[in-house]
This record gives sequence, structure tokens and C-alpha cells, in this order.
Amino acid sequence: MKRNKEVIDITLSGQPKMKKAQANLGDFYHEMKEIKKDVDPYLEYSLDQKNEKITKFINEFDNTSEPFFKRLYTIILFQEGIKKDLKFKINIEQVSNSSIILKEASKTLKAEYESIDKANVEEVDVIIDKISSYEKEFKEANAILNYLYDAYFRNIKMTSLAAIKDKKAYELEGLAREVNDLIKNYNNLEHAYYDIYYYSGDLIVKTVKALVNCLEKGKNKSYATIYNYSYFLKSDAILNFEFKEWIALFNKFKFIMKTTSNVELYDYLQFSELYQKLEKRYFVILIFYELGGGR
Repeated sequence: MKRNKEVIDITLSGQPKMKKAQANLGDFYHEMKEIKKDVDPYLEYSLDQKNEKITKFINEFDNTSEPFFKRLYTIILFQEGIKKDLKFKINIEQVSNSSIILKEASKTLKAEYESIDKANVEEVDVIIDKISSYEKEFKEANAILNYLYDAYFRNIKMTSLAAIKDKKAYELEGLAREVNDLIKNYNNLEHAYYDIYYYSGDLIVKTVKALVNCLEKGKNKSYATIYNYSYFLKSDAILNFEFKEWIALFNKFKFIMKTTSNVELYDYLQFSELYQKLEKRYFVILIFYELGGGR
């Protein structure tokens, strides 16, 4: 026997129930303001102006788009710390797809532009049309990203923002991927948090000792005197590490890494490897507290 299709009735707040109303997938997308009919912004440009525009786009787009990518990867990094709904998932996927295109925009156009005749209007116009397309894609993706940030991340904690303050977009991208992979090794975020809470002592001690070793072998011997082991930790026996202790430790790490120099490269690489492992755990802790785990 052939089954009838299942119809889901959805009643929106403040509206009368419509008979056999069906959810439209488009309703889950961020509602963009009505956009006027596209007008070519470069229609009146001379050939020289078009070439100048292309050169400017190739040279400046990566810097112009850096805040966009930083915000995107911040959202991806902390997404396990919010209550995600279907609207969030659809829109973040849409922006992520756009980001793949935009990330390679300047490199792609540079290669194409180098191969054309700059005095040929038709060839130049092909590049200009692609710039218009990239700019439209960027504008729409940025609007959705701003909506997501305001709707889901408006109350992100200052501690979390401080942890990513000095990171570039590419650093956040890698960190987001690795932290999310780490969380996926567990049943859920809570399990990841408690495992890290109880079983990070050994890694914490090794990381601190590696940094102290760097400072001891460095040219500036005063660093080793001021920033010794006891500056970072009270003991080398850590059963668990409280949230405030994680924050204090990483604030000290960041301060030392900013203010010290002339450390032995080999020793620093050993510290850096341990630090990156510990940092991923630190962000799991931060994400857990974004979800309200500390309450």
C-alpha cells in the first residue's frame, strides 16, 4: 500500500494556523534586505580604470577580507558552545561555501590577469565581471555572517575573545578544525571537558618545564630568574586544573611569548609543540564554559 506523504503543521507565533501549512526551506535562511536590481558598478569605467581596479582588488582583497574570515572561524571554533538550530546550520554552511570561493579569489584572479592582454577591453572585462561576482558573494556572505554573530555570539565571554585576540584568520581556521576534531573524539562536549579537566596535569607540567628550559638556555639570563617554574605553577603534582587556573596560565604564556626573545630555536620548537596540544584543550574548556558548563 502506498503511504500518504506526511505533512507537518507549523504555527508561527502571532499568526493564525493555516491548514496543511508546510515549512519552506527558504524560511530557515537569513532574510536579506530586498536588493535592487544588479547594476554593473564598473560600466562607466575606462580601460585604465578597470586595470587599476583589478590591480587594487588583487593586492588588497586578502587584507580587506581578513576580518570576515576571522569572524567566520571564530564562530566555527566556538560553535559547540551554543545551542545550534537548523537556521544556524544552514546559514553557516552557506557562508562556509562562500568562504571557499573567496579565499582563493585574489590568487585566482592574479594568475588569470597575468595571462591576458591588458590593452584588450574584452579580456579585461572578463576579469572585471569576476570581481563583481566576488564582491557580490562577499557582501551577501558578510551580511549572513554578521547576522549569525549577532544572533548566536553576542554574549561571547571576554575570556574567549581575549584567547583569540592576536590570532590571524589562518591560525583560527587551523585551531577550529583541530579543536572540533578533538571534541569529536568524545561522545559530547561535556565528556571532552571532564576528561581534559582530570587528565591534563602531565601535559601542563611538561609544557611549563619546556618553556622554563627555553628561558634558561636563552641569552637573557634574567628571564630564567624571573619566570621560573614557580612563576607558572605551585606544584608539579596536578590532579585537576580549575577554570581560573587555565586562564591564569595561558595569560602568563602569552605575556612571556610577547615579551621575551633570543631563545634557542630547538628548545622553543619543543615548547611550541606541547603548547599547541595544551592550547587545544584550553579551548575545549573555554567552549564548555560558553555553553554554561560552569554554572
